[in-house]
Amino acid sequence: RILLVGDSFTFGYGVEYEETFGALLEQRLAARGVRAMVFNAGVTGWGSAQQFLFAADHFDSLRPDVIIITFCENDPIEDEIFLRGGAKGVLPTFPGKRWLRDHSRIYGVVYNALSGLLYDRYVLRRKVGESTTVRTDETERGPAPAVEVRPVDRFGGLEWYYRTMDLFRAFSQRYREFNPNGCILVQLTEFWRNDYHDVMTVLENEGHIRFVNLREDAGHLGPEEISLPFDPHWAPIMHRLSAERLARETLECRRLKTAAPGL
Repeated sequence: RILLVGDSFTFGYGVEYEETFGALLEQRLAARGVRAMVFNAGVTGWGSAQQFLFAADHFDSLRPDVIIITFCENDPIEDEIFLRGGAKGVLPTFPGKRWLRDHSRIYGVVYNALSGLLYDRYVLRRKVGESTTVRTDETERGPAPAVEVRPVDRFGGLEWYYRTMDLFRAFSQRYREFNPNGCILVQLTEFWRNDYHDVMTVLENEGHIRFVNLREDAGHLGPEEISLPFDPHWAPIMHRLSAERLARETLECRRLKTAAPGL
């Protein structure tokens, strides 16, 4: 029983259901003689906070043996919005969106412009006097990642990185209490980013997750192969590569847990 946790990448935005890595994962495991039931809990616009709350609320009903988290670079931003009382995120919605996406290159311009406006509205609008202090206790939180200067990083900085790491730690602990023999696998949608790669490596070394490094599988692909032609979501080839890698990682993780049930 495998639970997929994530946002629009997990949901499979822009591709047919049969092309999503969740559907393909079931097929890959079946081809290896493994019966698996995959629950896709991907919701567009959700960050780590919402994803983990939903997953934990459904442990009893879904009873997952494996949880696969697909982490997207905008998850800390979505968390900031959610923790401020919002829940719709920065995924733009507008009349005629799908038609424009399928028929015009203008879609990319409109999409990027609206994303910027939503980001400015929900993220940069801090309350007067709101603290932006960053906690830097490395013994408690692990070393800081090598931060790459990007527009989405400037206003969150290390504070958002550390908050994300704390969310992963708390969720891992809760799941371990529910299922001591369960596995948590994590893959990155922007697998080429060194800063999030550092974050996941720290969490793996602490024993909270098993980091699925897609650089080894898709590092040879160009940008036009990784992403859809109309926005940054994964193209079908990325879903296929992800499903194949996740099938191998799932089998290996379950084999290790079976061999050492006390882990």
